[in-house]
Amino acid sequence: MSKKRTPKLEVSTAGGMRYIEVPSKDAVALQQYLRQHGLHVSPPGPCSAGIDTVQLNGRVATDVIQRILDRRR
Repeated sequence: MSKKRTPKLEVSTAGGMRYIEVPSKDAVALQQYLRQHGLHVSPPGPCSAGIDTVQLNGRVATDVIQRILDRRR
């Protein structure tokens, strides 16, 4: 039986904002995971059908945030 792979989450930027697009069903869990790792994030907000965004706040380097995302299972 094969497992359905979820797409890799990536940090995106727009203007001065950094955010992560995530399937809506996983958004709250991602917010909690990032907060557990000391990151300041806003509550998930709707982006498009089935996709939410989690906005990143604070001064943590984008590459550090990406490494934290990459460790998430």
